[in-house]
Amino acid sequence: LDTNTDRKAARNGLQTAFNQLSTPTVRGKPATIQGNLNVKLLESPMDEALLVAEVKRMLIDLGPQDLIANLGEGLSGKEDPKLVALFIDS
Repeated sequence: LDTNTDRKAARNGLQTAFNQLSTPTVRGKPATIQGNLNVKLLESPMDEALLVAEVKRMLIDLGPQDLIANLGEGLSGKEDPKLVALFIDS
């Protein structure tokens, strides 16, 4: 899911499809969601508490199933290494 996707709506749509199939699988394999965090949140100056809150919101919005959490654009060198570490550790 990209950073502009309504995460809750996407999760609800997937859950509806999974419920119809009786299991959270895609073509017989366990389903996984990939959620992207806006990379701009890793650039200074950024409030660390806001970054942690956004990471938590992403995890809550996407739900408890298997999740790949990453950055939609990847790292470009503009990011604060301290904030990148905070993203990973959050």
